[in-house]
Amino acid sequence: MFYPFYDGIESLESAQYSLEDYKLSEAEQEALQSRYSTFFMDSLKDEYFTDNGKVDYEHSDTTLSLRELVMELSPEEAAAGILAKKGAR
Repeated sequence: MFYPFYDGIESLESAQYSLEDYKLSEAEQEALQSRYSTFFMDSLKDEYFTDNGKVDYEHSDTTLSLRELVMELSPEEAAAGILAKKGAR
């Protein structure tokens, strides 16, 4: 929206982030896996997932052959918060 009486800077500076800024160390990855793997295994049922097999994924002139997993929840399952801790519902 244009405000005719604005008196200030014309543009905002934004920090430039790259994927490298978000990479986890091996210790951080292990800590997350140790903390959350049991939680996800207990909370997510096999019936929520469909394995669509291998698919090609292209990004930045690179093609990867990946396994596509699709998670589907009914509206009731999503509303109930299947990822909520047991007993917290």
